[in-house]
Amino acid sequence: MKICPMCSGKVQSRGLSAGRNRYYCLNCRKNFYEEEEDYKNEVTKKEENGTLEIEAKTKDIKTLEGLIKYCEIDLNEWVIEKHTINKWGIVLKINNIPTREMIFQVKAWLYKKKPTKQIFPTIQSVEIKVSPFKTKTTKTKIQKAAVFGDAHVGYERDVFTNNLNPFNDRKAMSVSLKILDKEKPDTIVILGDMLDFAELSDKFIKRPEFYWTIQPAIIELGWYLGKIRTICPSSRIVYLGSNHSKRLENYIINHFIAAYNLRAIDELEGVPVLSEENLLNFKSLNIESLNKYPEGEFWINNKLKVTHGTVTRSVSGETVKSLVANTHCSQIIGHIHRQELASKTFEAKETEIFQVFSPGTLARIDGIVPSRKGKDNWQQGISFVEYTEDYFNILPISITNGKAIFNGILYEGEEYKEALRKDTKWNF
Repeated sequence: MKICPMCSGKVQSRGLSAGRNRYYCLNCRKNFYEEEEDYKNEVTKKEENGTLEIEAKTKDIKTLEGLIKYCEIDLNEWVIEKHTINKWGIVLKINNIPTREMIFQVKAWLYKKKPTKQIFPTIQSVEIKVSPFKTKTTKTKIQKAAVFGDAHVGYERDVFTNNLNPFNDRKAMSVSLKILDKEKPDTIVILGDMLDFAELSDKFIKRPEFYWTIQPAIIELGWYLGKIRTICPSSRIVYLGSNHSKRLENYIINHFIAAYNLRAIDELEGVPVLSEENLLNFKSLNIESLNKYPEGEFWINNKLKVTHGTVTRSVSGETVKSLVANTHCSQIIGHIHRQELASKTFEAKETEIFQVFSPGTLARIDGIVPSRKGKDNWQQGISFVEYTEDYFNILPISITNGKAIFNGILYEGEEYKEALRKDTKWNF
């Protein structure tokens, strides 16, 4: 049975500690380790990457200062980061006489004030030499197309003064003419609904204010188309059929069937007398007509087609969103009188991006244009397309309060009523 070497009292084992058996005397109530013949003082010193770790397990080194002195540490060179001190008792046999001693563990961690070896690279200034940037471009000719429509030229006539209050926004139309004059596009595509034909509509009650307004509308739109041809003499002009173009044909069928497809005797192979093509003099203006609605469409290049459109959603963005979900090509549409753009990426052998875009309207957006809701959520605008045979880039142009910015130029529209009167000799 193990007994206390100091008082011969009974002891309890406290297990291993520091690799040696530890005991507790029930009589003198002291902890002690198993007897040893001798105890070796232990001091270690470990230096690495500008850091130093020193440790002493001895009877004599009891303080941090003693450890620093024993290890000959120069505190002008080293900084003490932290330290710890522990102690415990052991029983030694010195000359066969059991003697209790206290052992101290003193440990410290230090780092150099000026590290001799750099652990992390210091931040240094970097000199970047930029070589000249040279852009290599192909010699492919980039063509331009202007796409716009939905002017709804028409009027509300004051029954007392006989004055005509236009549905179309003349300042917005003036902006379009100025941009065409500056850009001289190769192709001009007119989306349709350029004449409102409110007097011929079966959708609304035809108020007296709409009567006898078709003739001045034809004159004003004819003047506007003539302006386009004058400022763009070499441009190809394509005019699409639309639901408002259909109003004229439907009215003839419903109310004057004898005049349907009626032609002049010298133009039996030409267009009907009562048609937009004839009334607006497309032949002399060299305007191509695609007056088939709703199937009429014009392809700007192999990837992009233009059509008037048949779908309208009440919430902004929802029309093009619904169209792009099921489209198999990119499209520019009219009809909705809003500026909207939606895109869809189609992954095939080559990535294809389909876009559906609406450029907006050239009509007034203050509620004067006859519609179910009165004042609608409409935006004014036109668009340009830069294109090659297989690539295109749609450039929206917003018109707000008769002003627009395009290619770094601010365009301001004009109320052209006086010029219209002067050129047409008609009392607008």
